[in-house]
Amino acid sequence: MIEWLNKSRIKVRGTQFAVSTWGAPPPEILRIMKERFQIDYYAELAEALGPDCNMVELGIRTGGSTAFLATLFQPQMLSAIEIDTKASDLFDEFIASHPDAARIRPHFGCDQGDAARLTKILDHDFGKNALDIVIDDASHRLV
Repeated sequence: MIEWLNKSRIKVRGTQFAVSTWGAPPPEILRIMKERFQIDYYAELAEALGPDCNMVELGIRTGGSTAFLATLFQPQMLSAIEIDTKASDLFDEFIASHPDAARIRPHFGCDQGDAARLTKILDHDFGKNALDIVIDDASHRLV
């Protein structure tokens, strides 16, 4: 599923992503700010869940991880929630042109601490369908 092209570049179902850490210069392609072990763990999760799962990602930053998750997991729906009002131009391009973007519902300007708004978003995106996985990449609290 994930092809490592080199230590800082992967390909998932034909789509390339840059793999880097915080503070790296902006790449010309979508960037995933994860360590290799995290990416490998996502691959295991994707295999265990199978396609058509219902996903929520809290904290999408520039949108690279959201595009990566949509491409890797092939979810039925991925509700992506971000406190900022925009991700990145590269994410906008992905949403406008990539076939896996139809699986993503991005929601900007939403604080994950706003329970009423979060509930409204999830009710809209999933209705009565159960969530299979929630990825919290927003709080950065390791407690």
